[in-house]
Amino acid sequence: MSGVLKSEELRRMTRDRALLYAGSLDVPAEVALDLALEGLSRSGASSPKEAMESLWDVLEERKDSIGTEKSIPRASVPPLNRAVMVSEEMDLVPWKTAIVRALRSWRDDLFGLRR
Repeated sequence: MSGVLKSEELRRMTRDRALLYAGSLDVPAEVALDLALEGLSRSGASSPKEAMESLWDVLEERKDSIGTEKSIPRASVPPLNRAVMVSEEMDLVPWKTAIVRALRSWRDDLFGLRR
């Protein structure tokens, strides 16, 4: 019985992914639903990868009738940013910093030195 549930879960996930992708295109909702339906029917909704590939094939075939080339993104994930991030300097004595900040805040409140 768990195999049936997993199969249904996979079909549901495949359907949802194809609908989300088609819905994110810059086309009317009816066209997006039609694209997703055709892509799912071609792939048999067997796996998300196959459904997305068949959806991309449908998009390639219909790109002239649905709009411009820029309305058909190819990747279903955002691009990776592999830039190096430089970390901030670490506070080596955080307890001292916390006390100094608290005393400064107290002093500013006491003498009305708000900046």
